[in-house]
Amino acid sequence: MCAQCGQRALRNGLGHRRTTANVLGLAIEPEVTGSYRDGDIRHCFADISRIESALGWKPSYSFEDGIRTPGKLAPRPTGQ
Repeated sequence: MCAQCGQRALRNGLGHRRTTANVLGLAIEPEVTGSYRDGDIRHCFADISRIESALGWKPSYSFEDGIRTPGKLAPRPTGQ
């Protein structure tokens, strides 16, 4: 929550992780060495629970559909 304006950010995403290999359809597993650098982000994905509860929003199509048909799923401007 922003201390100055009282607003809060709502994250939008899948709600679960995707790897680059998974997105590219590759059947490979990462080599986990156990070593990392200070400040490395090990796992990152959007937690969509806040936007679900605040706005009732849920993804209306899958990640795969969005990748296959970019632009076709986006709403079109009206009145232009």
